[in-house]
Amino acid sequence: MTQWRADQLHWGHGPRVFEMFLEPTCPFSVRAFGEFDELLAEVGEDRITVKLRLQSQSWHMYSGVVTRCIIAASTLERGKEAARRVM
Repeated sequence: MTQWRADQLHWGHGPRVFEMFLEPTCPFSVRAFGEFDELLAEVGEDRITVKLRLQSQSWHMYSGVVTRCIIAASTLERGKEAARRVM
């Protein structure tokens, strides 16, 4: 029997940790998420670990549904990359 598991939304493997608290339907969070790849490329995946924390906010319509979809995608094969495609 396979155990249910959501993949952690962490990228990079460096000693310094940068946590991003993003609301997936907020335009400001979407803009910040757009800088994600550039941050990893500029700093280096071996120097930083970026941890994405999803922060659903009730005043953003469909926030709860979208957040749950991202988490559900993280349970699939290639978990965090599947979640990233949903974002």
